Amino acid sequence: MIARLYEAGQLPRIVVVQLTELHSPKAAIVADKRYRDVLQVLSTPVGRASIAKHSPIEVEILGADPTQAPNIPLKDVQLLPEAP
Repeated sequence: MIARLYEAGQLPRIVVVQLTELHSPKAAIVADKRYRDVLQVLSTPVGRASIAKHSPIEVEILGADPTQAPNIPLKDVQLLPEAP
């Protein structure tokens, strides 16, 4: 996945990260239409390429900033059902 890396005192730079390297400040998210739409796009190589090309995610080095929000590995984020 293409990402824009922010490091203190440096200009942002474009890097490649694996989903297994990512953490989230959210312990849970709702599996709503927006989530399902993104999941569908990410399920194909063409879809992943289209997102990477147009929307790099923003990342920072884990623990580099003392004001960084608490976080958990992305694989541990809970998916909550959408409210009726």
